[in-house]
Amino acid sequence: MLTLAIDTSTATGGAALLRDGRLIGETMLSVSAVHSERLMPAVEWLLSAAGVDPSQLGAVCAGVGPGSFTGVRIAVSAAKAMAYALAVPLVGVSTLDALAAGRSVGTDVDVWSLIDARHGRCYSARYVVRASAAEPERVSDYAIRTVDQLGVVADARLGPTLFVGDGAVALRDAIAGRFGERACVAEQPWALLRPVQVGLVGAAMLARGISHSPEALVPQYLKASEPEIRAAAQGERAGAEI
Repeated sequence: MLTLAIDTSTATGGAALLRDGRLIGETMLSVSAVHSERLMPAVEWLLSAAGVDPSQLGAVCAGVGPGSFTGVRIAVSAAKAMAYALAVPLVGVSTLDALAAGRSVGTDVDVWSLIDARHGRCYSARYVVRASAAEPERVSDYAIRTVDQLGVVADARLGPTLFVGDGAVALRDAIAGRFGERACVAEQPWALLRPVQVGLVGAAMLARGISHSPEALVPQYLKASEPEIRAAAQGERAGAEI
């Protein structure tokens, strides 16, 4: 089955095309750009380069966040529209789950997926990647954490710890200071979230019979957006004045 995976939750947005869980092609850019302007041209180029007509797609996967509020909405909206138009299954994939995919190093290892939430914080989740298991096991909740808070959660299990995601890159020095020799922060080219990882997790979910209706799929934000925070604050002030 041909699966199209798209993700615009971070600055590294793009698309990947997979057949039965194997990568055919991928396009991605790690630049400050408007995802709404480059996502669909990237999808069109990828399908054309692979000689695939959209009608041949068997499923669409999208990163649903957490990440950039605007970016997440773009990928989710585009995936919903494509799945509806093509009448194919739709899968929403946690970007944190996707970051942990494909991180096996031949032995059991802790993996922290970190997406930059700014101000020294990250959208985060901890996983155990076992050499004998096909998929990472999530062993924490999804949450916004500082590096010190990551340490509190991780200290329950000592061992080598791999940090991935643009949050790991942004907070490399703080992570090294908190975790010491246990920490391995992936270099930027290997740390960033790739669309193919969204596709691999999505394909595994489809194999387990998991899919989402276009009407029901919503972004995973973990926090209110800045406009929502400001509106709530204004509402509280207005209520106090009454």
